Amino acid sequence: MTGTRSFPRRLIGWIRRRLSRTPAAEPQKIYDWDLSPHLHPMQGTAGRGGRLIDHEGREFIDLNSAWGTNLLGYGYPAVSWAIRRQARQFANLGVPDPNFFTLMNVLREIVPGAEQIRYGKNGSDVTAGAVRLARAVTGREHVIHYGYHGFHDWWMASSDCRGIPRAMRRLIHTLPELTPAAVSGAFRRWPHDIACLILDPMAPPWAEAETIREIVEIVRSHGGLVIFDEMVSGFRVAPGGAQEVWAVTPDLSCFGKSIANGLPLSVLAGSERFMRLLPQARYGMTFEAESVSIAAALATLGELRGKNVCRELARKGRFLREAYAAQAKQHGLNTGFEGQDARPCLRFEDHGRVGARQLRWLLIQELARAGIITQGALTVCYSHTDQDLNAVAAVFGEALRTVASAVERGTTQGLLDERIRVCLQ
Repeated sequence: MTGTRSFPRRLIGWIRRRLSRTPAAEPQKIYDWDLSPHLHPMQGTAGRGGRLIDHEGREFIDLNSAWGTNLLGYGYPAVSWAIRRQARQFANLGVPDPNFFTLMNVLREIVPGAEQIRYGKNGSDVTAGAVRLARAVTGREHVIHYGYHGFHDWWMASSDCRGIPRAMRRLIHTLPELTPAAVSGAFRRWPHDIACLILDPMAPPWAEAETIREIVEIVRSHGGLVIFDEMVSGFRVAPGGAQEVWAVTPDLSCFGKSIANGLPLSVLAGSERFMRLLPQARYGMTFEAESVSIAAALATLGELRGKNVCRELARKGRFLREAYAAQAKQHGLNTGFEGQDARPCLRFEDHGRVGARQLRWLLIQELARAGIITQGALTVCYSHTDQDLNAVAAVFGEALRTVASAVERGTTQGLLDERIRVCLQ
């Protein structure tokens, strides 16, 4: 009898153990940041102008520019002085100080669509705030997007990120391309459900102004909002970002990265008729009024406007783009840098049996071995000198010689770091 009574208990225990087992995880996509640690320094001890010094004392020409935040240069005097002066007074009072409003006024002068402004710390803060506001304004839940927009759940639901509720995945939709046809197709599928389109202007390929105007008209005709994620384009392609270049004003826009030359600050800006509803979306954070970053931003934007920084960034990027193109042609390789001159992005084609991504990483590897850090974009800063640029251009020739060798041999084996080569197979 005892054994008979215990049988259901054993069965229930077995079922519970089976159900509690974690299912086998789907293999995740290999991203560039997964491969970067094999080549690039993971610790730094100093930054000087456009150069980074790692924990082993090696000096690199840094074309990552701290993920785009190093707009002017590491240790840039005007920004460093503003930081020191503010830090001696206070960092955060919990309420705005005068610079809080001064920066807002400066941004209204610079950014075409900035009628009202709120701050954040990371780009993810303000893109999440913008999408939540769009949902609050429209009463809709679906979002279409083009590009990367931060680590919060709302966007990560469109990726292979683990830990995202299934219910969120049906609400976020990636456009296959940034075209009027793709946007119209999304509205045909979800005609009354799309709250907004959020797009990264720097996600390749760079769109023409007429294309963007047509896309904006389509979204608004269906009652959706248009959000420009100007994290990378803002203060780099033009002081007012892509919306200045395109002469197109979005409903909401998000800025960050380079606004404070490395200190954490982001901006949510937009039309007053939408921004005034932001309190209903419960937007706010402890460090929104943090004063040191705001002081750094005022100094950065002062330099940006006073020294034609964007024009100089474009000159430097164009020089590198043209130097690379000349070397690629000499080696007979179908590769180049595309996009805006202030941040050209590397493009490779398959060459015979060797895939484009393996060739791309072989080039990145050879640049790293020669003391140049990039993950494929030339994110130049104002302090990169002509000597830096000439050094990079010289290394292009040597790196492309190795790439040409791989193409000739039909394999990157023995040339590309085996840990990377295996990942990319």
